[in-house]
Amino acid sequence: MQLIRAKSAYMEELIQDLGIAFRMDQSVGFKLSSQTIELAEFMRRTVAEAANMPLAATNPFEIRGEEEPLYIQGDAGLLGRAFSNLLVNAVAHNPAGTSITVHIQETGAHVQVQITDNGNGIDEQSVDRLFNRYYRGTSTDTPAGGTGLGMAIVKQIVTAHQGTIYVKSKVGHGTSVTVQLPRSQNKRKQV
Repeated sequence: MQLIRAKSAYMEELIQDLGIAFRMDQSVGFKLSSQTIELAEFMRRTVAEAANMPLAATNPFEIRGEEEPLYIQGDAGLLGRAFSNLLVNAVAHNPAGTSITVHIQETGAHVQVQITDNGNGIDEQSVDRLFNRYYRGTSTDTPAGGTGLGMAIVKQIVTAHQGTIYVKSKVGHGTSVTVQLPRSQNKRKQV
């Protein structure tokens, strides 16, 4: 029964991921909702959700950022999924106790969210393929969760918000994922 439940959960996750990837591929008919989001509070909530996962029980999380509010315009649901996926990956693909730091800052007309861990790191070949669909970064004989779509979807979401994402990593020294998004001047209807 446990195996059936696990496989059912995997299939459900795969169907959801395929649905998001397909809808985002279809430029016709796909619309992002657009809300004004205060980034620091948004990231605090997203980090709190990740930190409360049973898998993250031994992982220390830290948020660093600007004193002044920073606003972005975008789809809060999709951006939440993207940042959540990055945080879950930092937990799931590293040993227990790995420290995860989220740094938020303004960089001119953009805001930058950098998620850094001091975990295993990723080899250069895997970094180059990280955003490819169905790439999981592990050998096929190593048990791993996930659909292999998570990072591809993260990139689609960031790109749909006119943003960029890049990864720096060194095996044995951790990984840093940086997302840059356009800054919004609009401060109404904040999420």
